Amino acid sequence: MHLDASAGGSINQKTAEEVKELIEQMRQNEYNMNNERSTKPAGMLQLDKKTAYQKEIELLK
Repeated sequence: MHLDASAGGSINQKTAEEVKELIEQMRQNEYNMNNERSTKPAGMLQLDKKTAYQKEIELLK
């Protein structure tokens, strides 16, 4: 199902070489997505500026 969607139609209409290239591109995309996810430090929250300032003020009290 994912291959058909990625191929822009039925995967059966592609040559073996086109299918191999498509799978390689999908593999590379998955690899890149996993690397992008792992660059963010674990346990860190991203807050908007207002919330961050409020928390900082609370800590200073």
